[in-house]
Amino acid sequence: MSSLTSLRSVLLLSLAAGLGLVAGACSAVLDFTECRNDSDCSDFFVDNKPMHCVAAQCEPRKCSSNSQCAGLGEEFICGLSGACAATTNAQCAAPIYAGGKPSDDVVFIGSIVDKSGEEKELGLAAEAAFVQALNDFHDGGGSLHDNKQVAIIPCDSAGSVTTAESAAKHLGQTLNVPAILGPLADDEFTRVAEKVSVINGVLAYTNSPTAAIPLDFSDSSDLIWQSNVSVTIQGRAFGTYLKHEIDADTFSTASPKVTLLFILDDYGYAMYYALATDKKAGEINRIPEVSSQVISSYRDLEDGKAKLDSFGDTDVLIVLGGAEVADLLAHYKESGKPWPTRVYVAERSFAAITKSPDTSLLPNLRAIGPNLETANYAAVKARIGAAATRVEAGLAYDAAMVTLLGMSAHNGSDTITGLAIRSAMSRLNDATSTAVSFGDPPATFVKAAIAEIKAGKTIDVVGASGPLDYRSDGTICGDLVAFGLADDGTSLVPVDQFTAICPDGLTGTWAPAG
Repeated sequence: MSSLTSLRSVLLLSLAAGLGLVAGACSAVLDFTECRNDSDCSDFFVDNKPMHCVAAQCEPRKCSSNSQCAGLGEEFICGLSGACAATTNAQCAAPIYAGGKPSDDVVFIGSIVDKSGEEKELGLAAEAAFVQALNDFHDGGGSLHDNKQVAIIPCDSAGSVTTAESAAKHLGQTLNVPAILGPLADDEFTRVAEKVSVINGVLAYTNSPTAAIPLDFSDSSDLIWQSNVSVTIQGRAFGTYLKHEIDADTFSTASPKVTLLFILDDYGYAMYYALATDKKAGEINRIPEVSSQVISSYRDLEDGKAKLDSFGDTDVLIVLGGAEVADLLAHYKESGKPWPTRVYVAERSFAAITKSPDTSLLPNLRAIGPNLETANYAAVKARIGAAATRVEAGLAYDAAMVTLLGMSAHNGSDTITGLAIRSAMSRLNDATSTAVSFGDPPATFVKAAIAEIKAGKTIDVVGASGPLDYRSDGTICGDLVAFGLADDGTSLVPVDQFTAICPDGLTGTWAPAG
């Protein structure tokens, strides 16, 4: 039975039960399918699409432009199916247009960040960066092949993988957007990639600003990209840095004891396997740089505290997790155990540790990850303004801008798809061609990029977070830094730098930063 027939039957049964309409000025009661004007159909939907009055019959509203849906509300757009559709649902809001000006000549993309969960500060900063990239692209003269603009449909994952999946399905399957910016968390990103981006028929190009897990999804058609340095490079850098510090006589012994504790999620597992590459049959992976080591994992903060309580003394404590790592270190210190010579933490913990400063960590802490405080980011941050509360906003800006430039490279008359964006990405990553720096004024770098792209040439993008050396699998190869805490404990300062040998990135050289 069709949706229309079902709804008509329900209404007719209601009328038969005495729930009829009271006639005022009107002399007749309308059947469900009958109407005099659009208001008679305003409460009825078929397949989530509003209906309107055509030849006295309620029918799904057809459209050829967004303005034809404007009377339904700002959240309604003209979908690819030629029917008005609401961008809003439980996760997603009305579109964000360049300069705040709605347009008919626009292609919609989506974004998914945590705006109401534990990482809402990061999520809101990332969304602000997306919007700034959108405005910079258009203010700098950017447009698509048919002179269309781009608008963003923003969604909130609320820090939940299931919510992120629902938002992605709404974007990729209901609204057919060709690109999704985000999610930010690795586990949310994995779910979106597996359930939406790589599903046959959706073909949504997805670029996460901060996720860094290995991209080994099947049948992905290379639609999954990341603006952050790959976790395989970040995780392995912990081992090479440990060797660097051993060689520098940082410890009282050439064979220090190492304790590794990692979070049980996609990020934690990926970091562990990248660091602990020594494999023996029937045993867990071990860190090849040292012989004395304890390796364990934790589910949540309380489980992590219990694991720390069970450990003996150690020379090096490595904790791979998120914001909860700051609380785990505080708990370890309160236990009264001898404080390790070194404490290593990863990028996901940086903000929490500096937000709750502990000056006693100054000589011990090494935070290992990409250096996001670049000169380019300073320029981009000034454009974003007060909303750039987290340095990862630079990664978000990069993800959005390369997506927009990739879309602009599409020169066919066919609808832009995720595959079309992906096929253009190689044109943005040619080290022998014209450098395009996002730190320059948009009127300079966007104009230069578009001119080269429209001329059929390649460019070499340098993002807010540094060189965007995309590898063929959509991941970034880049340099890393071992940070220490500044004297006040509220910021990180470079101590040593890892120069990666790309495109592999697993090998390189550690040397003093400067």
